[in-house]
Amino acid sequence: MDLLKAINLKGKEDKEYGGALNYPKKGLYGEEYVRFFRDVKEETKVVVTTGFGLPADGKVPLRLPSLFVPGIKMIENMVKKGHENCSYVIYQTPNLIKEINKIKSPVKKTSDLQKDYINAFLDEACPDKNIREKIEVRFLDDRLKDTELKNVVDNLSVFIKRQHESGNAKYQEMNKILQYGSGHKQSNDSAYQYAAINAIYNQALKFNPLSNGEEGDKVVIPVGGDKERPFFSLTHQIAKDFNNESKVMPMVHQVGFRPSYYPYKDEVCLGEGIPKELPYELKKDYEVLDKAASLKKMAIIGMKLKTLADAKEKKSLQIQQFALKGVSNGY
Repeated sequence: MDLLKAINLKGKEDKEYGGALNYPKKGLYGEEYVRFFRDVKEETKVVVTTGFGLPADGKVPLRLPSLFVPGIKMIENMVKKGHENCSYVIYQTPNLIKEINKIKSPVKKTSDLQKDYINAFLDEACPDKNIREKIEVRFLDDRLKDTELKNVVDNLSVFIKRQHESGNAKYQEMNKILQYGSGHKQSNDSAYQYAAINAIYNQALKFNPLSNGEEGDKVVIPVGGDKERPFFSLTHQIAKDFNNESKVMPMVHQVGFRPSYYPYKDEVCLGEGIPKELPYELKKDYEVLDKAASLKKMAIIGMKLKTLADAKEKKSLQIQQFALKGVSNGY
């Protein structure tokens, strides 16, 4: 089977949905890309994945789900071409993000709101039950204190750092990741950890935290926006260095030039209605979201979910205050 044709996102309609590009960096591995997809067997399971971040200020952008539309279209295209053995995993690791980015505020309310909003979007954007059932939203409880994960992260971080500092040209994308890290006030060591975690969850290694214990042959296609380029380049190189390149092939699409999970400047977030003007840098994201599920409808859904999340938080605080009052009164 020529999987390259099955996931082709080059048509006019696909481009309107933020169609995927061939590879993270122009000229980086074009021939490998074509060979990879043409060598995929009919019975091989294809797993598309997208990992996403967590805003430190707790605000969830209205355009968040636009990031997942190209992955959804890839699944739809594969099913249309007869490759039913496919799935799309949308995931986040809130505790790891909190640890690495040193987020001091609680993250559960934000990650729960993201999860509810993404699932509501998927219900709108995927009326075909067969497609919807192939898409899974996972919020993992992984932490760096988990011994096995920590050992793998530590070892891979050291490996990446050595390759980068020795001047290995194939690891110089790490320079961009260090720049990203400085924006999150990460130390260099934390940035190396973050790069390692991205490669691990992109399944560059045989160690796979996203595994559900499924057996059989499979390939993994991590997809994401422009800011994922350096991470995807490292993922591809690490997969090659650890003899796993036949199993993973990252792809970059045209959505999320500004990551859709971080508020950009004064953009509209859940509970704030619909944007009156579309900033140039975000216009593609809003267009893709509107085409997939209706911007107006998602704004209304977002408003309701944000109201419910605020009410739940308020009730939780009242219960805590009542309990503390009881303790102080000797109950």
